[in-house]
Amino acid sequence: MEGATWLIEGIEAWIDDPDKRELLLWGLRRTEREPTLLGASRHLLAVARAVASCTSAHPSRKADHAQ
Repeated sequence: MEGATWLIEGIEAWIDDPDKRELLLWGLRRTEREPTLLGASRHLLAVARAVASCTSAHPSRKADHAQ
């Protein structure tokens, strides 16, 4: 299961119990369509931009360092 299920302590017991499992699945169905909860996952995605060094950053800076 994906989504916020990792926040539920003892989820195995919920899955094993038919009544609790139905309640769990009901809750998942309701929250899976909620845009603000799409990021509630164990997965992490990071995006970064590399910083260029002074000598290769911009052509005009290369001229400054060559003098």
